[in-house]
Amino acid sequence: MTTRCIIPPFDATTPTAQIEEHVTEPLPFVGKPELLSNTVSEALERRILSGEWVAGQRVPSEPELSQQLGVSRSVIRDAVRSLAARGLLDVRQGSGTTVRPPTDDTYTDALTVMLTRSDLTVGDLALAREALDLQLAEIAAIRHEAADLVALELHLGQLVAAAEAGDWPAAEGPHLAFHLAILDATRLPALVILLRPLQRLILATAIPVRSDDPSTWHVECEIAILDAIRARDPILARGAMAEHYAFFHDPVFAQQHARSLSEAFAPQ
Repeated sequence: MTTRCIIPPFDATTPTAQIEEHVTEPLPFVGKPELLSNTVSEALERRILSGEWVAGQRVPSEPELSQQLGVSRSVIRDAVRSLAARGLLDVRQGSGTTVRPPTDDTYTDALTVMLTRSDLTVGDLALAREALDLQLAEIAAIRHEAADLVALELHLGQLVAAAEAGDWPAAEGPHLAFHLAILDATRLPALVILLRPLQRLILATAIPVRSDDPSTWHVECEIAILDAIRARDPILARGAMAEHYAFFHDPVFAQQHARSLSEAFAPQ
């Protein structure tokens, strides 16, 4: 006769760490199925965040997790769906579930929703972008390494070529990459993680008033910014970035900046 271990009862308020101590034993019913799936989701999330499950690793199958945790497969399925929606797991039919590498997509999506539901305008976002970039240019001038200059020169060269061809769609990618490379050039990894999703979002609204007129793209400002960073002159770099944003305050941009973010982020 097999004797089973008696485990302490859990409820929706039980710390996930306590549940983890008994993951090989069945989890008792805690009330509503959705509450139980949340508890299971938190237990599985700890395995990912602690590094027990690493990026790219295939996680135990639904039946295996159901047996380990002593809950129904539908509870496991709901928990996995929740983690997949948050960008922690990748669920593919026929190939199983794996741990997703860290990405900023989920963070960017959450920021987009928050901004879209606010009463802010494109102009408000442009001011936030200006405040960030002034400081980033200054830090990049001080802390950049040789590899950063290579990346900045590459993206700027592509931007200049697109401007010479009068091709704004071709310029958008290098323009974004150039400004993200300035962020990378700060050599502050934590800052990069925090700001990269936000920078992507802000630059998504950086459309010139005349996309068919390269003279209004002010590419010469990016050239001046790179020259200042290369010279390791933080004051000059900040000044060049300020000049880059000076045209943003021209009345010609008033109509564009007055657009609501809900309109700016609306699907095309």
